[in-house]
Amino acid sequence: MRIFIDSDVVISSLISSISLKELRAVVEMLVKNRFEVFPLTKELGEIKEEYVQYVTDINDAHIVAGAYSTKVKYLISYNLKHFKKDKMKNELGLILLTPALFLQYLRSQ
Repeated sequence: MRIFIDSDVVISSLISSISLKELRAVVEMLVKNRFEVFPLTKELGEIKEEYVQYVTDINDAHIVAGAYSTKVKYLISYNLKHFKKDKMKNELGLILLTPALFLQYLRSQ
């Protein structure tokens, strides 16, 4: 199963009681060994223009673009209010969930 994780999920889960040195090491390890990095091929302005209809905060348009361009089914984020959940699902086939809701979904399978 492939999912797209908003960076807010990764960062908030790491900063609870970790030093900056530990945080840097953990993030580097995750990016190298557990995550795939997909560079966006369009300029940020073009991405914002194309995906503005799916967000309430224009600065999150690149997250929708990333999730859609990698052809995942799930976008995991804490910032649900920044996304137009129903529009994303109906038009892009992206399901927006918090980490807790995604874990609930996984346990129910």
